[in-house]
Amino acid sequence: MELSGENIVAIFEELLDCTCCPRNCHAKRNTEKLGFCQCGMEFGVAAICTHQGEEPVITGSNGICNVFFTHCNMQCIFCQNYQISRNRLNNPEHRLELVVILDRIERTLDQGPKCVGFVSPSHHIPQMKAIIRALESRGRKPIYIMNTNSYDKWETLQSLQNIVDVYLPDFKYIDKKLAERYSSTPDYPEVAMRALKEMFRQKGSYIRLDDNGDIESGLIIRHLILPG
Repeated sequence: MELSGENIVAIFEELLDCTCCPRNCHAKRNTEKLGFCQCGMEFGVAAICTHQGEEPVITGSNGICNVFFTHCNMQCIFCQNYQISRNRLNNPEHRLELVVILDRIERTLDQGPKCVGFVSPSHHIPQMKAIIRALESRGRKPIYIMNTNSYDKWETLQSLQNIVDVYLPDFKYIDKKLAERYSSTPDYPEVAMRALKEMFRQKGSYIRLDDNGDIESGLIIRHLILPG
């Protein structure tokens, strides 16, 4: 059993006047009046694959099933995922049906990963919730990891308290001028700090591991260091 049409509509209602990220664009994502991220109502997913590049407690011995969302609510000039994160891009191949996403995730999980990581989900929160609900309706219960740039609304994070198991935020800047110059987010330090405090409120400083040393719940903050 998968999500009903009524449930899908309820999840996506907030995209009709989108304020799910700190941009507060009030974009009507069911029309051509799109916001900063230039995303509509669709599931914008560039890749679903086994990934080995996260922290050892997350990757484990079998890797993590990462879901890479397209575009971003930041536009960092140094982004390593720029091929999919640039908001000017428009690739129809990255607009997937929910059933396709679920099938790919399940095939990946069947290869051994215990976790599903959502990479750059801040502007796709309704879509992320829909994927999680649909997976659970199929009887799947992986560890859900939010791999984020920390440019998140604390109110949005509150709505994820009983949904996300592990927060994996990058903390990029504490200097407003640098944030504006390199990522077009002058309010990043204030927004990110509040977001991190909310993640900490939910998860605390204790990382819960299973018997194999793989993460089950917690918060891991990653600091960005650039040469020069």
